[in-house]
Amino acid sequence: MASPAVLPVLALLGGVALGVWRHDGPGPGALPLLWLLWALAGVSVAQRAGRLFVRLALACFALCGWVLAADAGARASHPPLRAALAAQFRDGELPDAQGDPIWLTGRLVQDVLPGPDGTRLTLDIESLGLDGEARRCKGRVILSVSGDVTPDAQVPWRQGRTLRVPALLRRPARYLDPGVGDGEAALARRGVALVGSVKSPLLVEVVGPGPWPSEAGIRLRALARHTLDLYVGRHDGRSAAIARAVLLGERAGLDRGTTERLQQAGTYHVIAISGGNIAILTVVLLSSFHVARVRSPAADAGAAAVLAVYAWFVGAGSSVVRATLMALAYLAARSADLRSPPSNAIAVAGGLVLVFSPMTVFDPAAWLTFGATLGILLGAGAIWPRLGVRRWWSRAVAGLFLASLSAELALFPVSAFAFSRVTAAGLLVNFAAVPLMSVVQMGGMATLAAAGIHEQAGALAGFVTHLAAWGLVESARFVDLAPWMTRRLPAPGWLELTAYYAGWVVLAARYLPATGGRPTPGRAGRRRPEWPVVLAAGAIVVSTAWILSAPHGGRPAAGQLRITWMDVGQGDTALIEFPGGKAMLLDSGGAGGSSYDIGRRVIEPVAWARGVSRLDYLATTHADADHANGAAVLARDFRPFEIWEGIPVKTSDLRAELRQAAEDIGAAWRTIQRGDRVTIGEADLVVWHPSLGTWERQRVRNDDSAVVEIRYRDVSVILPGDIEATGEAEVAALPGFEPAPLRVAQAPHHGSSSSSTEAWLDAVAPQVVVISAGRGNRYGHPHAAVLARLRRRHVPVFRTDEDGAVTLETDGRSVRIVAFSGRSLEVGPVKAPRRAR
Repeated sequence: MASPAVLPVLALLGGVALGVWRHDGPGPGALPLLWLLWALAGVSVAQRAGRLFVRLALACFALCGWVLAADAGARASHPPLRAALAAQFRDGELPDAQGDPIWLTGRLVQDVLPGPDGTRLTLDIESLGLDGEARRCKGRVILSVSGDVTPDAQVPWRQGRTLRVPALLRRPARYLDPGVGDGEAALARRGVALVGSVKSPLLVEVVGPGPWPSEAGIRLRALARHTLDLYVGRHDGRSAAIARAVLLGERAGLDRGTTERLQQAGTYHVIAISGGNIAILTVVLLSSFHVARVRSPAADAGAAAVLAVYAWFVGAGSSVVRATLMALAYLAARSADLRSPPSNAIAVAGGLVLVFSPMTVFDPAAWLTFGATLGILLGAGAIWPRLGVRRWWSRAVAGLFLASLSAELALFPVSAFAFSRVTAAGLLVNFAAVPLMSVVQMGGMATLAAAGIHEQAGALAGFVTHLAAWGLVESARFVDLAPWMTRRLPAPGWLELTAYYAGWVVLAARYLPATGGRPTPGRAGRRRPEWPVVLAAGAIVVSTAWILSAPHGGRPAAGQLRITWMDVGQGDTALIEFPGGKAMLLDSGGAGGSSYDIGRRVIEPVAWARGVSRLDYLATTHADADHANGAAVLARDFRPFEIWEGIPVKTSDLRAELRQAAEDIGAAWRTIQRGDRVTIGEADLVVWHPSLGTWERQRVRNDDSAVVEIRYRDVSVILPGDIEATGEAEVAALPGFEPAPLRVAQAPHHGSSSSSTEAWLDAVAPQVVVISAGRGNRYGHPHAAVLARLRRRHVPVFRTDEDGAVTLETDGRSVRIVAFSGRSLEVGPVKAPRRAR
């Protein structure tokens, strides 16, 4: 067999998948069973029973994968740090709110650099202070540092150094919504036990250096950053950030606009240190040794040593380690004159990664690394020999196109599943991006080397690097000319993924020989039944069409109005689906003051789960972050026909971003005010607030929130934004604002003590109240006084912090409310509703 490592690694992978799926191990009998299987395998070798030996060996690898995955999963779910803190609470559960500061001591996992998302410390905890004493405890935490962190303050915060900080710890945020994954579990698989914050950078204390190799790496990386900023950054700071990303793996300096543009173009991967960068460096090293007349195995050993040093230099991140392992496996086989195909090296690297880090199966970056490499080897390797291209320039063009096409075909379901984005623009943009990335990589290295020799040489290399980095980013503007080549869509299900890749496996087994990747004439010429090929091709085409068309989720039945209040943390978002099929998103906020992309990570998946792929209207009650944080992103992705706002506050950055997005997508901009009435389907949307005379505010105010009522036959739903007592009194006194036969109301301002007054409740007379608030929020919403008022009136309450997403469906005569938690309530056209189950 040309690739002997493939089958054992596949068996290992199958065992890991079994352990992940079952969430537990095979039990105490696993070790005796493993020894028994190996003993039987040894006997089969002695008896020359080759097939039996292979089966027993594969069973051993699968059992090992099962045990490793189960153990890694248990450690990820129940880290000692989390268990130690949970023991301090009566119910043994960690709170969602931040409590008192806890002193933590731990080592930094990576260098801390300034970026658009603020300053974060990732610490591997060694001890924590509980009950006045330091306890040794293990676990990883991510801490955000509040306040302005100057570059000088960040200089000592480098990988490997020991820090001591007083941190406010809590559970990671989780959003209980349809279509939204478990973010807490995802962080746990990455080894992150808890998250938290530090009130000031002045509280971060460096108490110990890192090991000497780590300290040496710190000094070298600092010198490299300074050199790139000096010689590349003098032309453009963005070019220096691109160079640092390509050479050092540091993408913190990239602004959000550049990041988004590269992601849309499908070229964001070229600025990450991964297989492509390591492959280029390997080729350069081997070519240099060849020019210097150094032959294998000395050249292979030298290249391997340089690659290992480079991986240490850039901080040994997971993607760097994976790519370096593949290169080292290839160089080792080459040095020993083992002429196996590259797939064998990939399998060896994959096996090592699974053994030392089974949770890598959840890492999308690993899927991209191994998937792209396999796709290129199998796809381009199979087609290239048949092209017969001879001219060097045509070979270069054809080779790059085949590599890009193979990678795209291999990874587009993965991109849809992990990132909810597919793009075909990379097929064309890669013709510029990949060569330019190579120039940035080589130019950046030349800048680092030349700067130490002569300033003018460093300046010249820096200018070349700047031009290449500028071209790499600007090439992504191709998407502006063809926006249809990239789109966001819901993650496909396992059925579509299985059908897609099963089809390619069948075609590969049919047209590729088992020994190396080139079709042999004999095999190609045999006549075989074509129905497996037809079925495989059909599975690929159908699954591709299904993924791209994204027919996920279900719209409400005909004649139904559906409103979903999403769990977006401390914020407001309501998806309104009108009878007749039109959809509106009222507010799009949550995680106010945070860099968390609430729009794409939470709101979009919920909309897709509801079957909404485009909005007719996007409205904001006011421009506070907890109501409008995701508006601009959602406008670009869902392309609404109209965008509505209440009182315009021209100094608001969020409003300016939304206004720019409206111009970019060609959406109509509309200012809503008291007296506006719009019929959408069979429902009426009535605006009760703000009034005409309160325009042109200089700052966002809660009492300026738009108050919207949706009336559908006998049913009324009040959506009041953040109005407080003054705004409530103004609306309640308006003629025509009178109780409906059946009314559901959202509590104003997340249930704060300054809202939901007795006068407001008298005017609204709700049969059900929905409160949108974040778990453990620092404001104490909903306030106990508000809940007490509602209890006295015997009004059922649904809360997004406890119940998750809350969905209302009505035919205009009765209402059914169902929460993500499973609670439900049915209300008919009567004054007294039934009690919640």
